[in-house]
Amino acid sequence: MELRHLRYFCAVAEDLNFTRAAEKLRVAQPALSRQIQALEDELGTTLLDRNRQRVLLTDAGQLFLDHARRILAQVDIAAHAVREVDTGAAGELRIAHDWRLSSTLVSQAVVEYRKHYPGVEVSLRDLQMPDQLAALRTRKIHLGFIASGFLGPDQQLSSRLIQHTEIVVLVPQEHPLAGRKYRAFLQQLCRNAGFSPRFSRATANQQQAIIGLVAAGMGIALAPRIALTREHPAVTILATDCDPIDICAVWNARDRSPLLQQLVAILERLAK
Repeated sequence: MELRHLRYFCAVAEDLNFTRAAEKLRVAQPALSRQIQALEDELGTTLLDRNRQRVLLTDAGQLFLDHARRILAQVDIAAHAVREVDTGAAGELRIAHDWRLSSTLVSQAVVEYRKHYPGVEVSLRDLQMPDQLAALRTRKIHLGFIASGFLGPDQQLSSRLIQHTEIVVLVPQEHPLAGRKYRAFLQQLCRNAGFSPRFSRATANQQQAIIGLVAAGMGIALAPRIALTREHPAVTILATDCDPIDICAVWNARDRSPLLQQLVAILERLAK
């Protein structure tokens, strides 16, 4: 059974006249009759009670007409939705971000996108950077936000630098280093031959939890500056001489989605 069978049947059933239905469909009447007969043969029942004087719907024909109309309406809706996606007016834009790296630019881009494209559903996923890379390669997401150090020479991916962030050290307020305005902390430790850091058994993934552990005297932590949306009175933030982290918007180079292109254009404007 094909969609044309449904369209042909609905045309005849609504007019109850093969000649008028054939004219509307722009097909020859004998061809239309053969298509209706083929449909009835496939269903194993008579849909139209017809003779030379009149055409009437059988009970099976009336039931089939109701279903056929619904099916054709759904097909029309689906076709319209596909055209909307193809023009960037509708669909689902899938974005991933590691929300431990708080970024006002990401939020601004989403707000801007929703304002300009209200028919598009924006899906935000919280994924760590390695998981974002995997999702981009399989095109489960359109775009992610990833530190440049994770990227490497991956020809599958395209990227655009959107933000720099400094690496800072979080130390308890009473720590010996807390009173110093600047300390080349990380590099000095690395150059200190024989030094082995002692790792705490306390672990945390969320940035606020990490700050809480430092405040509790469980150790010190390195963090990107943009991740520190709030400061803790018992924690001191020290500058380091570590290279800044470059945060990039990253997408699959083969993804030609207009939804993606619209978002990249917005990020380009905001990142200037």
